[in-house]
Amino acid sequence: MCLEELQRQFMSQVGQKACTAESEQYSSLCRNLMQVLCKKYNDLATVDKLAAVAKKVENVKVVMQDNVDVALQNCVKLENIEKQAEELQQQAGVFKKNANELKNKMRCKEIKLKLCIAFIILSVLGAIIGIIVWQVKSNEPAPSPTQAPTTRRRLMHSVESVAEPLEHLVASVVGSATTAMAQQRHLRS
Repeated sequence: MCLEELQRQFMSQVGQKACTAESEQYSSLCRNLMQVLCKKYNDLATVDKLAAVAKKVENVKVVMQDNVDVALQNCVKLENIEKQAEELQQQAGVFKKNANELKNKMRCKEIKLKLCIAFIILSVLGAIIGIIVWQVKSNEPAPSPTQAPTTRRRLMHSVESVAEPLEHLVASVVGSATTAMAQQRHLRS
């Protein structure tokens, strides 16, 4: 196409004179023709529609390759994020397990502490009751045969008045201890 146009322009400007021309007579004319044609055909997209379409296709191809590269990079990043999420999930599971174990240990310590406090309270109350009974017995004169039932009644009444709250206290402590042991067995299983 370029050569055909060069031939047409050369023939239209010089024609048959070229056969009889001297050496380098038409050099400047040919140089100018070549420069104009080189400028024109330097960008094929302006001259040839097929070349223009091919250039557009090449541009689209480059853009698509860039898009594929970006998509692949995103896939790699997504895989890294998924891996990190799995690691975090595993760490969360370990943390939860450790937290539950610590919670159970603290609950057991709390139950043991409550049982120790209940035992101390019961021991102190037992000592107080023992002292009260001893005081009542030591303060009373030796019973005569006629007073014996009355002294016994008073002693029994004072013991009963102290024993009734103690029974409630012992029942609540035993109930708490039973509940604590049941919770402890439940936590172990």
